[in-house]
Amino acid sequence: MRDFASIFVAIVLLATLSWAQSCPLQSSAEIRVSAGTLHTLVLQGNGTVLSAGHNDVGQLGLDGALSTFTTFQQISPSILSGVIAVAAGDRHSLALKNDGTVMAWGSNLAGQCGNGNGAVDEFGVSAVAV
Repeated sequence: MRDFASIFVAIVLLATLSWAQSCPLQSSAEIRVSAGTLHTLVLQGNGTVLSAGHNDVGQLGLDGALSTFTTFQQISPSILSGVIAVAAGDRHSLALKNDGTVMAWGSNLAGQCGNGNGAVDEFGVSAVAV
């Protein structure tokens, strides 16, 4: 399983690089990438977040779309904008917004989304009290 995950992450990172090369960005734009076990987050310089990969528990932040996405999808900017940092965990994702709000989504099996509701899977992106 570990070898498969390593290969998948390498493929996703290569796809990310290909995607970044095919999308013209301003020279001042900064892109940050965070890779989870089977998903990847891309933080663009404008504070928006893209995601790709496996979405079995909502780790892509795409509102319950139980699917695998091989191209990057933008997480709704009405929910997630002004982001300054992202982190992709095993099957969950986190974002830090410029106002200090922490957003979490994906698997909450061990409480890793930090919202205290005990839900196994979190398909919506939600703010977490820190």
